[in-house]
Amino acid sequence: MSKPGNKGLDGLKVLVTRPARQSRQLSDAIRVAGGHPVEMPMLEIRVLPENPSTRDKVLNLDRYDIVIAVSANAAKIGLDLVNCYWPQLPAHIIWLTVGPASGKLLADYGIDARFPQKGANSEGLLRMPELQQVQGLRILIMKGMGGRQLLAQTLAAAGARIDEVELYHRDKPAYSNNELKALLNRKRPDVVLATSVNILDNLEAIISPLLASMKSLPLVVASDRIAEHARLLGFNKIIIADDASNQAILKAINNLS
Repeated sequence: MSKPGNKGLDGLKVLVTRPARQSRQLSDAIRVAGGHPVEMPMLEIRVLPENPSTRDKVLNLDRYDIVIAVSANAAKIGLDLVNCYWPQLPAHIIWLTVGPASGKLLADYGIDARFPQKGANSEGLLRMPELQQVQGLRILIMKGMGGRQLLAQTLAAAGARIDEVELYHRDKPAYSNNELKALLNRKRPDVVLATSVNILDNLEAIISPLLASMKSLPLVVASDRIAEHARLLGFNKIIIADDASNQAILKAINNLS
């Protein structure tokens, strides 16, 4: 494996596993740093059809004190939907999102969203000053189907009235063995990225049978929780980034030795 050291990524081949729409900026950053992104999305994002419950929450957006988008996908899909019904957004709402990437997406709609300065995850959101006194507040959480309940449960326990709107579904992508073999033979990775447990499980199911050495490669993950899951799956060189942002992921790759 090439060693980045202080000379950028120096030709390091990085397996980028984020959904296709979210991987572009990270891949560009890897190229600028001298690496070679090997793009192989391990999640597909499918927008859920609008239903009466979703429509009711969006139509009554003005009843919420805080709206939280827990991912870039939630921010983009959620605001596309809100934009259909609210040409002018209610002025009183505090908008929170998980990190700078999703914050930028909300900025595209003219929303000055706030996000954690450290920890692009539910734990980071829960440390924000806006969520320390939530007794009696109405909070709408925009999210994907299923997923973690830590945010909703913690805020509800603190006295907030929580509504959730599920906007998309995470699917495992379908690759033929020929497609995978061709890519892995041509661009065998030096380091692997996994920024969610879903991605890690799909890596295990899709890539491991064809790349026996994958679990001995450096694996960059975005949290202690993902790292623990990776250990259970048998990965033995795990690097934990500060959070799931592009900057934190790139910093973790740069720190490989």
